[in-house]
Amino acid sequence: WYITSGLNPLFDLYDCQVHEFSASPHKLTGKLTWRVTTPDGGFITRNAMQNFVQKNPKRPGVLSNHDNEYLNYKDDWFIISARLNNQPDDYVFVYYNG
Repeated sequence: WYITSGLNPLFDLYDCQVHEFSASPHKLTGKLTWRVTTPDGGFITRNAMQNFVQKNPKRPGVLSNHDNEYLNYKDDWFIISARLNNQPDDYVFVYYNG
């Protein structure tokens, strides 16, 4: 992803991050895995689950993610465009405010 403003060095700059998402009706679940570097050059792996919920059925492209474990912030995602055909060029274009 690309961060255009609001870079959070406490979360956005880990050496290794993997975010995997799965969708169901009215909900998107994200499994986040990241590594925290230790002073001796090793690392500790951390995991968190995030749920993005469609709160208003009249606004299907707006998903909210609040009250996360470990991550103290609120996210609102706006799905601008998507193509999901189980192909290598599938994409989801998201604007988020969090």
